[in-house]
Amino acid sequence: MEKLEIHTLICKRDVSWWLDTFKLFEHYSGLNCEVHVHEDGSFDQADCEALKREIPFVVIRRRQDADTMMKDALRGYPLCTHFRFAEHHTIFRIKLFDPFILSYSNNVMYMDADILFCQRPTEIIDCVNNSVGFYLRDSWSSYCVPFRDEDQDKSVDRLINAGLTYFPTRAHYSLDEIESCLEILYNHGSRGATHPFLEQSCIAYLISHQRAKGINFIELPHPQYCVPTFGKFLPEHGCTALHLNSCAFVGSHKDEHYKYELKKIEPPL
Repeated sequence: MEKLEIHTLICKRDVSWWLDTFKLFEHYSGLNCEVHVHEDGSFDQADCEALKREIPFVVIRRRQDADTMMKDALRGYPLCTHFRFAEHHTIFRIKLFDPFILSYSNNVMYMDADILFCQRPTEIIDCVNNSVGFYLRDSWSSYCVPFRDEDQDKSVDRLINAGLTYFPTRAHYSLDEIESCLEILYNHGSRGATHPFLEQSCIAYLISHQRAKGINFIELPHPQYCVPTFGKFLPEHGCTALHLNSCAFVGSHKDEHYKYELKKIEPPL
């Protein structure tokens, strides 16, 4: 098996969140991995140095360099190229392409900076050891037209969240499927739209269609792995990992949750 790579896309304000996220993940998983950080163009030298102090083996993908490499990598995929480089689309578009295309090993776990690990992620470890792809179950299907629940769409599996996914081989990832998804989305008005769920719609389409072809993807068990809906600081929730995203309802107690979990693994004074 190729070496596991953990990839994340972050801006400068997320550097400290990512360091805490990875600290907890490394502590509980014990997995031997490389760490690849894709920055959105906001990093300065101090950000890079902060990451390298805490994670000496980190690979930092600077935005300008990545843009140059991705222009060549996406040649022949006009809609993927448009989506990756159109400035009106949200920065989340980068995580649809760069972690997988710029991977050294093609054994890629993508993890947002706000995935809080609270205990040993046994199911994730088993998936990595057995090369089984996975995704995090969302609390609602946050997709774009025509894949929303109210569109009565049956081509995309419900409740796929793009914040924590695993693609253990190159066969799990397909630019052809993403190009097909973007054609559908663009034909339904998304070409000129700024929408935060275009990238998630593409990930959901990709996983759904790859799974239909017999490529192994599973949903991480819910609610052990979840986007929480309890809307308050709940220290002993019993979950393995929480996606404390930017939604005010979900992330309003993010700082309290992180401080509580980090204190549990800090050595006594």
